[in-house]
Amino acid sequence: MESYLLDTSALSPLVDPGHPQHTVARAVVAALGTAPIYVSRVALAEMRYGIQLYEMATGASLPNAAAMIASAQQFPRMEITRHTVTEYAELKSILAVHYLPNVTRQFRRRYVEDWIDKFTGKALHVDDNDLWICAQARETNLTVITGDRRMEVIRRADPSVKLLII
Repeated sequence: MESYLLDTSALSPLVDPGHPQHTVARAVVAALGTAPIYVSRVALAEMRYGIQLYEMATGASLPNAAAMIASAQQFPRMEITRHTVTEYAELKSILAVHYLPNVTRQFRRRYVEDWIDKFTGKALHVDDNDLWICAQARETNLTVITGDRRMEVIRRADPSVKLLII
């Protein structure tokens, strides 16, 4: 039986009834039946960041923040382990070799989201948190449930990364 890992872009609409993709996210998860679904600690951190940013920027509490966090924490949590670190390093190296014309430090931009695809000339538009989540999924052979089509960039470089895009 396939098992799954929620990315932030799938977790947020799943736990937020006011999100425009809420119904779609719930339908995708419901279609998985009794398959195990985990949530990444990285996704939980990103969700908490979004809530805190909203509250600091507006001076108001997000009305359903506590319910969203409680709902997100209903899923078993996937931790970052020492094995994840190895998977992350390998995955990031695979992306560098696949997309960058020259991977040496003097030519490679520091942040992966600033890397430019040597084939298209466009930024990759994935960040380190995306790589951490995919590394967790690689480590445990899970499929990442994501609402972010840009994650295809990672799968193109490493076909062992499995994605379910909602």
